[in-house]
Amino acid sequence: MPVFRGGFAAIEPEFIIQLGANRAADRLFIGAEIASSPIPAINDYGPIAVISDFGNNNGLLIGAEVPDWRDHTEEVRVIAEIDGEIIAEKVVATIAQNAEAALDFLVKLAERKGFELPEGTYVSSGAITGVHEAEIGSTSRLDFGSLGELHLELVEATPLV
Repeated sequence: MPVFRGGFAAIEPEFIIQLGANRAADRLFIGAEIASSPIPAINDYGPIAVISDFGNNNGLLIGAEVPDWRDHTEEVRVIAEIDGEIIAEKVVATIAQNAEAALDFLVKLAERKGFELPEGTYVSSGAITGVHEAEIGSTSRLDFGSLGELHLELVEATPLV
């Protein structure tokens, strides 16, 4: 996953929702948000700076789909590992409740602001274990227990021109 050289970069394990034609048709995936900004200390400047920088959102990684996710009752232990070291872990007791709370917030906000959220839109549900700073060359394993794993490496972003 490309990130800005000399800037800020972080890895955030998340559940990702893909909007369906209706709420019953929404799909859920394991995934990660990759945060990155060309400003190294972006978070030190406060929320307005982060918002102005598109929330440091630099990309979304989509992993395995979680089938029948609304009926999933098993706890899920999510482990974030960077460069072979466990950075954080958290047990998610109810996937559906947590993911749908994030989605409900977004849907209501979009309605109030007059924004359409078309079918196929991906929605990240929030950093499960936190925002974990990393550098170019860092590798990460995000373990979602029986739901699967994601493996990634942060690489230097190259200009499109």
